[in-house]
Amino acid sequence: MFNNRELHGSKRRYNSRLVYSASILVILLVPVLILSVINKNDSQVGMVNDERAQTSSDDVASKSSLEKVMEDPDYPLIKAEPSKKTFQIETDYAYFENFEALYSKSELVVKGKPLEKEEFYYVGIEDFKVPLTGYVFEVEEVFKGESKSSKGETFVVFQDGNEIEQASNVTLMEVGGEYLLFLVNTNMQAGGEQTYMVEGGPIGMFINNKSLRQYESARFKVTEQELVELRDDSY
Repeated sequence: MFNNRELHGSKRRYNSRLVYSASILVILLVPVLILSVINKNDSQVGMVNDERAQTSSDDVASKSSLEKVMEDPDYPLIKAEPSKKTFQIETDYAYFENFEALYSKSELVVKGKPLEKEEFYYVGIEDFKVPLTGYVFEVEEVFKGESKSSKGETFVVFQDGNEIEQASNVTLMEVGGEYLLFLVNTNMQAGGEQTYMVEGGPIGMFINNKSLRQYESARFKVTEQELVELRDDSY
């Protein structure tokens, strides 16, 4: 039998060992808990970043070409605000002695239709604004140029003027209409894609005259057969 002194001494030693063991356990568990919290936070941050990246990617993917063209920092475009007033502006265009010269100067000659449009202003030096109308143009057939050679390809095309400030002699295309366009490259990008400008203003945009089976611009007329013959030439 233990006497009281031995019993109390045994209890004190037991309690000391218990406290010591508990301290060691706490020391071992704290880093584990800290790592667990850090990993959990990292996981949550990663999920948030993934969600943000996905949202950003979805936002970019959901933008149309006409929205993307405004993101080019080197060529600031702003949307034209609706206005009840309209103005006529005078513009100068390159002169072409004949149709063959227009064909030769153009980098891309395509038949197709505009799918959508947006009115813009190009903001130049000292905030000088140049009116433009942009179109998402769908290709039906290519008569010159290899960059958009397949049916169904789309790209952004600009015409001078918009509904507020109308360029002299320029008839703006209508969405859904059928046109033959003579185009040159611009320096503006639409989501990394090249954009184009109608060459010669009213001269480079041809309307399909189905009754006469030819395309007509402000100056020239051409049939598809003539275009096919030019396509095999060396312009």
